[in-house]
Amino acid sequence: KIVIGLAVVGAEPRAFGGRNLVSELARGQDARSGLIGDGVFTHALAMLAFARAHEPQPSGAAAALIAAQTASGGWAFSGAGAPDVDTTAQAVIALIASGYPATSGPAGRGLGYLNSLQNLDGGFPYQSPSAYGTDSNTNSTALVVLAHIASGDQPESWFRPGGLNALGNLVLAQRPSGALPYQAAYPDESVLATIGAIPALLRQNLR
Repeated sequence: KIVIGLAVVGAEPRAFGGRNLVSELARGQDARSGLIGDGVFTHALAMLAFARAHEPQPSGAAAALIAAQTASGGWAFSGAGAPDVDTTAQAVIALIASGYPATSGPAGRGLGYLNSLQNLDGGFPYQSPSAYGTDSNTNSTALVVLAHIASGDQPESWFRPGGLNALGNLVLAQRPSGALPYQAAYPDESVLATIGAIPALLRQNLR
C-alpha cells in the first residue's frame, strides 16, 4: 500500500527513507506458490504496486494469481475456500494493471462474478452465499467501483434492473459530514469505510 501511495503522488518508492520498497516487496514472494505476502488479497495488492511503480511483475506472480481463481470466476482472500467480492475486485484491478484484457480471460471472468452478486440497492456484499448475511457494504462496493473503472467501464453502467448502481449506492450512504458507514445495519460513521470509499467517489483509476 505504501508503494502504491508513493506512486500515486509521484514519489519514488525505490528510494524512500533510504529503502528500496519495491525490492523489499519482491523478496516477499514465496518460491513455491509464487504468491507475495500471506494470501491472494495481499498478492493482488503487491501486483498492483509493481504495476504502479512501472516495475516488471516478479516471475510467476501473475500465473499464481490466475491459478488461484475459482471456477465461479472469483478469488478467495487466503487462496482457499469460497471467493469474496473484495479479493476478486482487487485481483481484477491487478490483472488489468499488469496488461491482461478486461473483457476476457481471468479478469473478464472476475468481472462477471462481481456482476452476478450486485444487490438491488446497487451495492455489493462481501460474500454470497454467506452465513453473515449478504447486505451491501461500503468497502466491497467501493472496490467494485474501482474494478469497473480499471476495466474502462463507468460505474453507472453496472446496475440491477429497477435498482441503483454501485457509485449511487455510495453517494446515498454518505452522511452530511462526508463520512460513510460500513453498512446500513451499522449506521455509525466509519473511518475505514470512508477511506475505502474516497478513491471510488473520486473515480480514481488505480491501474
